[in-house]
Amino acid sequence: MNRIPQLRVKTKSLAAEAKIIKHDEKKYFRRGTANAISFGASLYKHRTGIVRRAARIALLAFALLRGVAYLRVEQKTSVAPDLEKVRKMADHFGPCYTYDGTVNARKAVYAAEADAWVFAAKAHLESQGFVFEEPKKAAS
Repeated sequence: MNRIPQLRVKTKSLAAEAKIIKHDEKKYFRRGTANAISFGASLYKHRTGIVRRAARIALLAFALLRGVAYLRVEQKTSVAPDLEKVRKMADHFGPCYTYDGTVNARKAVYAAEADAWVFAAKAHLESQGFVFEEPKKAAS
């Protein structure tokens, strides 16, 4: 079963979370007390750190599942995305698994498409100067 609609809901909820945090952040900064400003600053860090990264990963996973090339989603970036997390999220919401956890027949096709998407994304990022290390293999 395709769970892309659930991923779409996740991206929308992350966007709504960022808006809510920004509203509360401004409220605390307006109070002007040291504790309120400190709490506002922690909300700002949460919004620009954790929530923003999670939203970016969700949007890239959505692009992977829809077959949109990474180059069309992010033409230029100053921070490389965590492609491993993108792939993991796409695997979780992708068409390969049913609700009861069994694997369907599309798994091999999806895996090849996802590998090609990640390879193209790495190639595009390397053309911008990012360096990716090969995963270390366990010593035998």
